[in-house]
Amino acid sequence: MILLLKITLLVSAGWLAALVLARKSAAVRHFVWALTLTGALALTIATPLAPVVPVRLAAWPAAPVADGAVPAAPDALVRSGASDPPAALGAAIPASQPMGVRWQQSLPAGWSTGLILGTLWLLGAVLVAAWYGLGHLRLYRLARGAVPIVNPAWQDSLREVAAHSGVAVPVRLLRTDAVASPLTWGAFRPVVLLPDDAESWPAERQRVVLAHELAHAVRGDYLSQLIACAACAVYWFHPLVWVAARKLRVESERACDDHVLVRGISGVDYAAHLLDVARRSRSIRLGGAVAIGMARPSHLEGRLLAVLDPACPRQVPPRRARRAGWAGLAMFVLPLAALTPTARKAIVSSLGAAPGPEANTQPVRMGEDSVFERSAAASPGEQLELDLESGGSVDIRGWDRPTVRVRGHLGGANWADTRVTLERTEGGVRLHAWQEVQRRSSSTHHVFEIMVPRRYDIHVSSAGGQMTLVDVEGTFEGETGGGGYNIERARGEARLSTGGGDIKVTDSELRGLVSTGGGLVMLSKVRGGLKGTSGSGPIIEADGDGVSGDLSRSRVDRDGIHVGDTRDEGPRTGMLHIEKAGGPITLETAPEGAEVWTGGGEVRVGRSSGFVKASTGGGDVTVGPVDGSVMASTGAGTVHVWIAEAGSRERLVEVFSGHGSVVLELPPNLSARFELETAYTESGRKGRIESDWRLDQEETDQWDDTEGSPRKYVRASGSVGTRGPLIRVKTVNGDITVRRRRP
Repeated sequence: MILLLKITLLVSAGWLAALVLARKSAAVRHFVWALTLTGALALTIATPLAPVVPVRLAAWPAAPVADGAVPAAPDALVRSGASDPPAALGAAIPASQPMGVRWQQSLPAGWSTGLILGTLWLLGAVLVAAWYGLGHLRLYRLARGAVPIVNPAWQDSLREVAAHSGVAVPVRLLRTDAVASPLTWGAFRPVVLLPDDAESWPAERQRVVLAHELAHAVRGDYLSQLIACAACAVYWFHPLVWVAARKLRVESERACDDHVLVRGISGVDYAAHLLDVARRSRSIRLGGAVAIGMARPSHLEGRLLAVLDPACPRQVPPRRARRAGWAGLAMFVLPLAALTPTARKAIVSSLGAAPGPEANTQPVRMGEDSVFERSAAASPGEQLELDLESGGSVDIRGWDRPTVRVRGHLGGANWADTRVTLERTEGGVRLHAWQEVQRRSSSTHHVFEIMVPRRYDIHVSSAGGQMTLVDVEGTFEGETGGGGYNIERARGEARLSTGGGDIKVTDSELRGLVSTGGGLVMLSKVRGGLKGTSGSGPIIEADGDGVSGDLSRSRVDRDGIHVGDTRDEGPRTGMLHIEKAGGPITLETAPEGAEVWTGGGEVRVGRSSGFVKASTGGGDVTVGPVDGSVMASTGAGTVHVWIAEAGSRERLVEVFSGHGSVVLELPPNLSARFELETAYTESGRKGRIESDWRLDQEETDQWDDTEGSPRKYVRASGSVGTRGPLIRVKTVNGDITVRRRRP
């Protein structure tokens, strides 16, 4: 457990460092993640070998034994080998015993908690390591069955790019029909695996692809990826380690993009090559986990934005900075490996109405009354520790008194089994609530109203329940098994997570991360760079000048996301950013534009001003009416875009559907340029392009397999009026309809 806490601290430090360096280059952030994952492995090795440096901490006080209980020594319980414990043994165990001791007592003879956890960990580590091993085997078989590329043009490009990139080791250049986009792996003799049609690529694409793939070899990305795989195998149960490994892969690709652009390749040209390669891309089973692919669709959107941003930094961390980073990692890991918490007896005191020094530590006997009030002395800067084994809703508010006051309202079918203590510890105040009677299922509904000094840290560990935090400054950390967070007018740092529930942060200055396993995350008027994640619910934030937009007039219900129209009065929301791991998204209005993404599901964006970007892994997309540029894409589905006004010539309307029809409704006084394309495969029907404006159409007569499955194209192009925006549409096995909207 201590090692797990150390790993969490290390990875969290890496996460915060990456957030601080968010405006630096991708190579800098990749270096941070590589340090983090390397440090995780080093800490795993160093902790059992390092000398113990004790750090004395206040121990959790033991709750009194129930009346008539017979105390039993924990060690004796663990060593007990009796196969049939006495029926009264459960009543003889003090409520203060650690949960692990009570669990061990209920296990069959000869078993222990450590043995069970160790077996589960080993099983998971072996499975993850086997997965990566099978991935390497898959890559070996691909290379063995691939054909070497001996084309003089490719070899000349390879020598030129290798010399320019500083690659001194030999590079194997292979092609196979088993992949659709370039892959790279290997440390001492890199292998670049290309699609079977690569020899027909133009010379410029050859150089661009080789420059990107050899950048991986120069940077040592394969070794860093191996370190990430090893860390994921050892800590397969730790979500932050998996997130760090994913961040490492993403920043690796962006750093290689920067490497290519620094060579003088135009960002627009490189983006075009990257997008074309990505359209052919498909995952390869197993091997994709360890190989480094040039165009993974899941990473493409952010990479294209970075490639096309001329202000994006692209510098490589200098050698002196890298040396300092490794030295700093050693200075952090070695002391962290040696530090070991040891218990110190808690300091107990009371304040206020309590008649004696032991009043607050005597458990409340809930068989007599379900409402109570307790107080304890407190000083600004200390910590409130909430250890709510029985769960409960918590409302914490700051005040100007040097006191922590708790008012408890206990309810539920088993509320009478609950015992509660409030006590002073060396670092602050601890509130502990637990069920004295252990049942297979226990039903409680508790509410704790807590007042704390305005500058006070909060650490929460709760079985479940809603938590509200208002007017407090400090560090807020911990987790709850279920229930949301509502944070208002808070300052400091937040590291809070919940198994499920909504998280709303309003009018606060916070840094850190809040996360929920499933539920809404909404950040409104938040400064400080706070980030939010959700396993399945939407994450809603809006751009602002150093502070997220005002979403106080917004709400989310079964019909979608509703944002108040603030163009004429009231606070500005800014451009909305909404993302969701999967499922539909409906945005009623976007007064200042929106960027909406879901892993899969229908997307609907209503009346909007400014730029709208809507994308889904699969599902219909409906946007409009929009007074601004639009980018809409779906893996498969119908796309319907409604443009409200003719707009300026800088506007862009770009639509892509992997499989489906596209409908555009445009203003009657439109001036624009059109580039429309629908493709149809051998198993699909011929697509049609219908337009209320006169456009030139053509159809290819040959099957083209450069996009994967053979297909033919129907294309239309032309201009209406003078100049105007560019309207570009591409779809597969679907019709394109361009309508003139009637006044």
